[in-house]
Amino acid sequence: MIYEAAVVAYSDLDKAKLENIKNVFKEVTGEGDGSILHEDDWGVKVFGQATEKGATRGHYLYFVYRGATTINTEINRRLGINENVIKSLFVRLGKDSEEAKILKKFRPISTKR
Repeated sequence: MIYEAAVVAYSDLDKAKLENIKNVFKEVTGEGDGSILHEDDWGVKVFGQATEKGATRGHYLYFVYRGATTINTEINRRLGINENVIKSLFVRLGKDSEEAKILKKFRPISTKR
């Protein structure tokens, strides 16, 4: 199956900590015979409302990847114990056979492109 994931991390993280979050996806998809199809760094965005811990901004990361459902379970577990992650969201986009159609519809939000 093909999935997308959005991760919100604290906005004041250095590059090494952001890379650590990205590596979670790379490691788990690699171990589970999956692959990352697209990775996008959306940068820092302001929240509409502060979190319970008082954060008003977050650094957004976006991934499109292929893999089994067990990959989502492991990624979610690792992100859940990472103290730098505020929230994460996983959505199933479709089957492996629909990969070309799914990626064709993708429009990056990143300003780096």
